[in-house]
Amino acid sequence: MYAPVVGWASVRRMLVMSKLYNLTTRSIDFVLAYPQADIKSKIYLFPFTGITINNNGQDLVLKLKKNLYRLKDAGRTW
Repeated sequence: MYAPVVGWASVRRMLVMSKLYNLTTRSIDFVLAYPQADIKSKIYLFPFTGITINNNGQDLVLKLKKNLYRLKDAGRTW
């Protein structure tokens, strides 16, 4: 899978060129694209350190409903 990533030097170059040629710039934020995708498979995890949930002494696991960035299928579910 190909995931295009832009370098900061390229971003700066484009901003300088837009300023020199009096062009308008816009930004689009795709940060929430992966976490908003639904998961088709069942994935369970233990609660993170520092999270306290009253579970009456039983072991507790959490079921993911939405995608996470570092999952293998993250790019495919989006």
